[in-house]
Amino acid sequence: MLQRIQTVYLFLSALLLSTILFFPLFEFNTAEYVLDSFDLSQTTNEAQTVVFSTLPLAIIVILAMLLSMITIFFYKKRVLQMRLTIYNLIIILGIYILLSFYRFYVIDFTIVDTYYNFTLIFPIISVILTYMANSRIKKDEDLIRSVDRIR
Repeated sequence: MLQRIQTVYLFLSALLLSTILFFPLFEFNTAEYVLDSFDLSQTTNEAQTVVFSTLPLAIIVILAMLLSMITIFFYKKRVLQMRLTIYNLIIILGIYILLSFYRFYVIDFTIVDTYYNFTLIFPIISVILTYMANSRIKKDEDLIRSVDRIR
């Protein structure tokens, strides 16, 4: 049913993941370089140029967000819902792997100062919420199985 607590957890997870698309993740050298979900851009003299595209990051964030929303509607198939939440956990952890790849390997090391924005915490919160949803789905499945055993 849609009024279960795991629905709220999954919806909040999708909401937090969607905010990643609209706010920058890193700022380098006093906001001269800004990394967001779509590109690393450099702002000089009021002109913004794209240094490189981070479109795979945006695709993974959108995939995780959509998977959270799709998982909500499989409330009658709890085993499938548990599997989808585990896949979503893996995808969200992939966001951090890709972010660390962009931060440490793609961006030139001459960029010295790195400022982490508040949006970097959202995937961590999303992982926690997805894990809590998975545990509640498992609790529901165990309850249904115990009731079936009694009959």
